Amino acid sequence: MQRYIALFFVIGLIVISCKSTKYEKEITNLNNLYDSLNKKEIALKNIDYVKTEAYFLETQNNLNFIQNNFKDSMEHEMANFLSDYYAILEPLEMFNEKRSELLEELDYSKEQISNLLHDINNNSLSATVIEKSYTTEVEASNETINSVNAMVEMGEKVISEFEQRNNRVKQIIAQLKAK
Repeated sequence: MQRYIALFFVIGLIVISCKSTKYEKEITNLNNLYDSLNKKEIALKNIDYVKTEAYFLETQNNLNFIQNNFKDSMEHEMANFLSDYYAILEPLEMFNEKRSELLEELDYSKEQISNLLHDINNNSLSATVIEKSYTTEVEASNETINSVNAMVEMGEKVISEFEQRNNRVKQIIAQLKAK
């Protein structure tokens, strides 16, 4: 008889501990979303912020020097080139300004997901609140992910454009200094 009671107790414990939650799909999706946010944070942090700051300042200084020292008429090709070089200022500035904002958004989204997971796992919220919170967090996190993707792409592109154009700009400046 004691064996049956012990066996019943063990089976009951197993059933209770293996209890499936009503929100397994949501929990899995939130965990995956949290992982995606972590990956996006790493991608954003992998773009050298010090480099983009330095490139912004160098571009500004180079353009100011050229503007102040170029006294002749300019060939059409050079004007187009300098216009393209000037065009990298805004994305460099935007990247430098928005980077910290996006990192804060990533942290906030991860915190919200962690809180929601905690509440779901502890049955702290009603079904209606869980469903509404889940939808809200998924939408907000996906928006943040899309913003980070765009910013990472822009950061990589503007760094590449600066590096492609800057040697020629240095040559133009050297020629102006030699005059």
